[in-house]
Amino acid sequence: MKIRILGEVYDLPPPVAAADEAVIATAKIIAVPIAQADAPEPTFSLANIRKVLFFVFREGVPLTVAKIRAILSKRKLTDDRALVIAVGADLATGRPALALGGQDCAQAEQLCFPKSLTMVAEDGEDLEALVPALLAWCAAYPKVAAALRGASRYSGRPPGVTLDAVLAEGRRLLDTGAARGPWTAEAVRFDDAPASVPTPVARPLGGKRSALFLAGAGTYPCAYALPAFAREGIPFDTVIEINPARAALVAKKFGFANADTDAARGLRHLADYEAPLLVVATYHSTHMEIADLALSINPATRILLEKPPVATLDQLRRLERHRRNGAYVEVGYNRRHIPMTAEAKRRLDTQDGPMTITCIAKIPRIPPTHWYFWPAQRSRVTGNACHWLDVGRYFIEAAPERLTLVGPDGGPAGRPETGDANDPISIVVSYADGSRLVVVVTDCGNSLRGVQEFIELRRGDMTVTIDDFLRMRVQAGGRQWFRRRLIRDKGHDRMYARFVENVRDGRGVDYPDDDLTATSTQYLLASEALMTGETVKVIDLQDAAGALANVAN
Repeated sequence: MKIRILGEVYDLPPPVAAADEAVIATAKIIAVPIAQADAPEPTFSLANIRKVLFFVFREGVPLTVAKIRAILSKRKLTDDRALVIAVGADLATGRPALALGGQDCAQAEQLCFPKSLTMVAEDGEDLEALVPALLAWCAAYPKVAAALRGASRYSGRPPGVTLDAVLAEGRRLLDTGAARGPWTAEAVRFDDAPASVPTPVARPLGGKRSALFLAGAGTYPCAYALPAFAREGIPFDTVIEINPARAALVAKKFGFANADTDAARGLRHLADYEAPLLVVATYHSTHMEIADLALSINPATRILLEKPPVATLDQLRRLERHRRNGAYVEVGYNRRHIPMTAEAKRRLDTQDGPMTITCIAKIPRIPPTHWYFWPAQRSRVTGNACHWLDVGRYFIEAAPERLTLVGPDGGPAGRPETGDANDPISIVVSYADGSRLVVVVTDCGNSLRGVQEFIELRRGDMTVTIDDFLRMRVQAGGRQWFRRRLIRDKGHDRMYARFVENVRDGRGVDYPDDDLTATSTQYLLASEALMTGETVKVIDLQDAAGALANVAN
């Protein structure tokens, strides 16, 4: 299948439809103009220039450049996403078809659409004659059309409308004189030669042939993971990304041998290696689905699941079972790999008694349409707060007993239509030894530094404060010590280097099974409470752990 993106033509494998989708071989397409409700801040605003200068000074030039490139690439591809009307042929039946839906890359020879937004023509029916009715509906209902533009099979939400209903309302609007026009159906043509993608040669890793597979090619892995693995000398085999344009561009930029939009098809190359590496950085709800698939193809696959590792309790049980059965599945909580975190733990371990930890995190404000708010992806507790719940588990070894959640006033954070999706969330975890963890995540505060965090840890006669991993102060016995860093280090490079080192040296995963269960249970149950609309919720974690253990056994 050929696609066109940024003026170039690429060859990719054809899309694979889900059970409720249809693949249309496009003959003509119409990109419906829709204003973006969540327009990004101008790239060269004064605030952004200040932010760039901060990141250059505090995170270094290479990482800052990588971030900027990844963000600009993502923004360009996001701008190219369109609500598309496609006229062509249904591949399943070979008959003429009409479809409506959002597409990351509209200029493609084949496109997937929900079956509810697809129709197959009756004998002799002129499908292009129906296009004005669809355009009239889009003009009359811009908010619904915009929602269709951003819809995804991974959202956990149905499209909300059917093509039959859209056509019926569109015809009514035309009959009443509310027509929209003019419109043109653009023929899909790919006259250019497809761009070439360099193919790397697999090199040995610890005596075994291996290569990197990446599932999910968003801003984060392009800025952090791929540069880190390149520095380790790992060859890149396959990138899998549902957005065909991003799959093609990332493959070209980083030198992947293969690019694909379907996980089952792309991961088949795992079987070619003795110890392949797989990094999973897709939508949170699909992490375990991809891990299951990879292990079924090659049980020797070394997998790194980016946080959060799971999005449901059922997925947690599956992951625990894989690890018990010997599967190599590492979990990517990067803050465990920060030097300041390790030093703080060493110092606090010299003290006795329970610990009190307070984590206040300023997280970026995101629009209500962001995928973190899709029902299938749960909430910002799953997507963000899991980091600091894991920090608590790293320092406190006692069993967690109780979690108290205070959600946003007026509605759950997982339902942005209430208008309070970005309100602060507070979580308190109480432990069997008397320790306590307090986590507050909020989008309030200055945004210059991106994600900012202040962590205070108290135990015995010692107080440790960490200010955004740039400064650490240790107070004990009437004395105090300081650690300062010019470059903010959040542990990403060390995490990936450690993963590769463990694989090379034949060591197992670092992330403990008990920590996986404890941290995952906390954020999953807290998210469930938010999703059901509970503003204040007290959760007995011991009861939850017991129930999970019974199911697992």
